[in-house]
Amino acid sequence: MKTIKHNIWTIALALTTLSLTACSNDDSVAETQQPDGIKGHIVTLTATLLPKDGTATRALADPEDGTLTSEWAVDEELLVGYKDTNNEDAYAKGTVTSVDGSGNATITVPLTSPMEGESTIDFFYPYSSASGDVDAYFDQTGTLDDVSANYDQCQGSGTLTVSSGTPTLPTGVAMTRQNCIWKFTFTDGTNDITDQITSLEIDDGSGGGVPYTITPDGLDAIYVSLYAVEDNTITITAQTATGVYRKVKSGITLENGKLYTSSELALTKVELGQLFGADGNIYANTAAVTAAGTTAIGVVAYLDQADTEEDDAITEKNYGGGHGLVLCLKNATNNARWSTDYTTEEFTGESVTSAEALKRTENVSGYYNTTRLTAKANANEKYPAAYLAENYTGLAAPATCNTGWFLPSAQQWVMMMKGLGGVDKNSVTWGSWFDNNHLGASAWNTALEKAGAGNYDSMTYEYIFFWSSSEYSSGNAVYLSIDATDIGDQNGFYFSYAGKNGSQHGVRPILAF
Repeated sequence: MKTIKHNIWTIALALTTLSLTACSNDDSVAETQQPDGIKGHIVTLTATLLPKDGTATRALADPEDGTLTSEWAVDEELLVGYKDTNNEDAYAKGTVTSVDGSGNATITVPLTSPMEGESTIDFFYPYSSASGDVDAYFDQTGTLDDVSANYDQCQGSGTLTVSSGTPTLPTGVAMTRQNCIWKFTFTDGTNDITDQITSLEIDDGSGGGVPYTITPDGLDAIYVSLYAVEDNTITITAQTATGVYRKVKSGITLENGKLYTSSELALTKVELGQLFGADGNIYANTAAVTAAGTTAIGVVAYLDQADTEEDDAITEKNYGGGHGLVLCLKNATNNARWSTDYTTEEFTGESVTSAEALKRTENVSGYYNTTRLTAKANANEKYPAAYLAENYTGLAAPATCNTGWFLPSAQQWVMMMKGLGGVDKNSVTWGSWFDNNHLGASAWNTALEKAGAGNYDSMTYEYIFFWSSSEYSSGNAVYLSIDATDIGDQNGFYFSYAGKNGSQHGVRPILAF
């Protein structure tokens, strides 16, 4: 066999036009009329193709007739994958050199030392997404003319034959759409808020806790490029200057190659003290929960309303949250040890031993603490507080909340005091009582009461103790004490430490959304 070294082949290919059909406007995408599928791209070896209309860029359009179309344009780039002489993956950049009147494009692709014999050759558009230069999850701005080209994705493959150094291309390769597009306009139930949205997150329910993140700027309609899903639950979260809005929709099926439209989709503004449902939606009271056919599982206890890095850490943005914390309506248990291994410091360098440590913004993730403990062998026996929090099923956390229940860190307890309780963070102390008028615990209980008698555990017992997932030392962990029985005395909230193995305190789970 002849060995080929560093040969560069230029190959001409032809691709046809891409088109989509729009669907009717509807609040529920699950009920939207399914449009016709995408027409196939064809890749064909060709001689000369004429350019089309001098078009400079490839663009998607949403004309009045609802037909979504896209066309090839000169200088567009594709990623081409093939095998080299060592049978290893190799990649090249293909460039559109001309487009004919039928929408066919001639592209040139330099292949370096392609493998002899038959092998697969793959074509991916756009180059920016396929090469990783652009992230299809995060680099979206909500417009169809987005230069990142996330909204226009297709790929195809065929067989490349190389005989004695001479390549022969497949006579035809079908290029298929790799995404769908969802067009939104939003209301707060009364007024249009679409142009106020500065960040839009779409969690498609496929797992992993990585939502599509779109950063629109004053748009009248927001387009989102998504991959296909079948019968999934999708969570929509929008950030505006005035707060966070949320909507969870189940039974969603999206097919690649189709345009979906949800006009005037009503989002619920998330407010502190609102009930959090088992379906992941927000409710004002138990009557609204019942009307929706779901169950209340917690109350919104903290919100990242300013969308700051500090709040991102508290609200577990790195773990699929990032917007707020929900305090469970009930205790997982009233009495549990933090650990039976009191000679080991699990989180070296992250101890909480002062008021300054209670207020810090680093090493504050209760989710990280909890999952690190529960991942250890015999966690149910060795780390009962964390295990009971994570595995609490009395009020099941919705699958749409990627963190599930976990044991809050000391700092998350502080921020829930600030958020739901209205306690000034600067007044928080270590080893002494603060909030002596009991305003924080009373505010917590007022919110819990929305769930109805018998549906929550009070936060105003006499001297109730709750574990945090934070450590004080190898033998001790941080707890929160609440005494809200005698208004006017010198008690309220109290942070201190207790023996991991010797003390038994309550476990109150939280989740992040």
